[in-house]
Amino acid sequence: MSVNQGQDQPDRSALLTYRLPEAFGDGAAFVRRLADAGVHASFVGPQHARWALEAAGLPGVLRLTPHYLTDDDEIARLVEAIETTNPRVHR
Repeated sequence: MSVNQGQDQPDRSALLTYRLPEAFGDGAAFVRRLADAGVHASFVGPQHARWALEAAGLPGVLRLTPHYLTDDDEIARLVEAIETTNPRVHR
């Protein structure tokens, strides 16, 4: 997998948000576990997006911001961190 916005537009990036399955538990705690694994992410709760989250029926979302500089190793580290921080995720 490769995340690439293209060399012709280096100032562009992607802001990705994901609904966390209940199995991952508290979103803020999950983000701390990702940080411990060297993965930069944030949990956006109702303090930042109240109306959008209420409309979607979500307590919050995981936010990742890959950029054209994000390489395959960083994506692999994210996948590994997700797999190892949640015992219900199997390879």
